[in-house]
Amino acid sequence: MVERWKWFDTQKKNKVVKMKDGSFVGEFQPRYQFGEVVEYFPNGRDKTFLPGPCYQTTILVEGGSSGGPVFNKEGKVVGINSTGYEGVTPPVSFFTPISEIFEFRIPFVDNKSVLEMAEIGILAIK
Repeated sequence: MVERWKWFDTQKKNKVVKMKDGSFVGEFQPRYQFGEVVEYFPNGRDKTFLPGPCYQTTILVEGGSSGGPVFNKEGKVVGINSTGYEGVTPPVSFFTPISEIFEFRIPFVDNKSVLEMAEIGILAIK
């Protein structure tokens, strides 16, 4: 397994990723956006792209942000970015509530849900 070190470069305000031997891997600038919940769709927004429960927000979700966490004001993860429309004002995006993720089933682990795997110690939820 490759061991990596990550730290905050205060000069550039970027995350720098280096190997344990000090060789440079890359850097990136973490971004975050603020927004508000506009509407809740308990039965999904549509039957194709967002068929399960989701929230519509004014969070700017740029390309590559899908699958990223959505935090509440207390810093707790409340959802996972699903999709967003670029180039619209105000921003329009959707996220899946974290509770839905707990019910997600993993086919190659005897079709157990994430919550079931946590209950038997296969993974940890904190």
